[in-house]
Amino acid sequence: MRFDAFVSRVRHNKRLLQRRRSFHAERLESREMLAADPIVTVNTNYGSFQIELLPEAAPQTVANFLSYVDSGAYTNSIFHRSVPGFVEQSGGFTSASPTFSSTSQFTTIPTNAPIPLEYNLPNVVGSVAMARTYVPNSATDQWFVNLIDNSSTLGPGGSS
Repeated sequence: MRFDAFVSRVRHNKRLLQRRRSFHAERLESREMLAADPIVTVNTNYGSFQIELLPEAAPQTVANFLSYVDSGAYTNSIFHRSVPGFVEQSGGFTSASPTFSSTSQFTTIPTNAPIPLEYNLPNVVGSVAMARTYVPNSATDQWFVNLIDNSSTLGPGGSS
């Protein structure tokens, strides 16, 4: 898959991002009132981290991400792609079990219509982006955290 740049930097514990885990996303209403931009807390079985969304840079991308959060689509979803020194990816599948038993336990998250590519921020370390195919306007529900600066490989015209 190729990816488009998304919306923000994530405050995180690097150790949390080195393992696959399930999570439940929720909006942090009290923090949202203090901040100009929405903040989403991602609760995992290894701890929590927060993502600050930047709607001025990527309004359709932020609205898309929050539609999945608000609908509960990300509840019990898993980090299904873990590439050390590259990305941690989530948002595509859910599992009722916190431990792996077989691939039959995973359910695909239903997707909304794809959104247009909004590449206004680079894919720097700790930033969050929506996953897409090689088609620029194909991002739906999957998202990832950049573990390194992926601006040249995952930006417009990148090779991945």
